[in-house]
Amino acid sequence: MLRIVENFNVRLFFIPGLIKNYTLPRKIESGRRMSTRLDTLLQFYKDDPNDPFNIYALAIEYQKTDIKKSLEYFNLLLSDHEHYVPTYYHAAKLLQETGETERAVIVYEKGIAVAKSQNDLKAARELQSAYDEMMF
Repeated sequence: MLRIVENFNVRLFFIPGLIKNYTLPRKIESGRRMSTRLDTLLQFYKDDPNDPFNIYALAIEYQKTDIKKSLEYFNLLLSDHEHYVPTYYHAAKLLQETGETERAVIVYEKGIAVAKSQNDLKAARELQSAYDEMMF
């Protein structure tokens, strides 16, 4: 059984009979930029561009720094991975926050339908609640 414990900049991997210590890169050394969270997510996407989670993670990460880029990734999810339910709440919320209320309504409604079709009633309720809050 693998157990991971993180503390500050050290990550320990515990495997019965074997212990490994891995220090996460957190600074610039000799002019070379070390890996960042975004770099890691971009590499995951490059390695497997058809995994909707990789696209979703990038969309969420870009919300912090580049709304346009975030919307591009959400649009990619909405067009190529319509079945990926987590997309709908965050995409609609971002559209709502950027003033694209009409598109947000469409995304919420589609998300509710997709969640119900997958029998994901919790997600459907959350989407419905956010939709209702936006409408009233």
